[in-house]
Amino acid sequence: MIFSIPVAFKKNRDLKPENILYESKKGDSILKIIDFGTSRYFERSFAKMKQKFGTPYYIAPEVLKKDYNEKCDIWSCGVILYIMLSGSPPFNGDNNEEIMDNVLRGEYNFDAPIWSEVSDNAQNLIKHMLEYDPMLRYSAEQVLQDPWFKIVLEDSYDKPFARRTLSQMKGFRVI
Repeated sequence: MIFSIPVAFKKNRDLKPENILYESKKGDSILKIIDFGTSRYFERSFAKMKQKFGTPYYIAPEVLKKDYNEKCDIWSCGVILYIMLSGSPPFNGDNNEEIMDNVLRGEYNFDAPIWSEVSDNAQNLIKHMLEYDPMLRYSAEQVLQDPWFKIVLEDSYDKPFARRTLSQMKGFRVI
């Protein structure tokens, strides 16, 4: 599988599992991202965007502060990966306001028992994707070069773990 990151690319600003679909029901189907209503083209100039877009569970803290760049999508992907591997979000709350307050604090952990079954490489990737400071947060290129991501692309990951991950993702429900 080959990936490339263009110099100018579409910035989604509202990545979430509901917007990631398979092209067909075939086993080797392509994943597609849908719903580009809040997206825009973004040049790699690290220019800041100011509009607040996103879904509470997946929104980056800098988006809530209305001062962000393309790395807000890396944060959202980190949240999605956290949920895929654990079955629960890193930033939770009883309502949207509590969730966003927890996102603004940026504090999460790997204390749940499920994390003992998740590799250190996966946890380290999540840490880099959920780095609070966007300047220190992984870029898309860095995510693709991460050791955990390379293992997944080489198809050498644990198949039962992958099945459990899919099951946990199905079990996670956004209220």
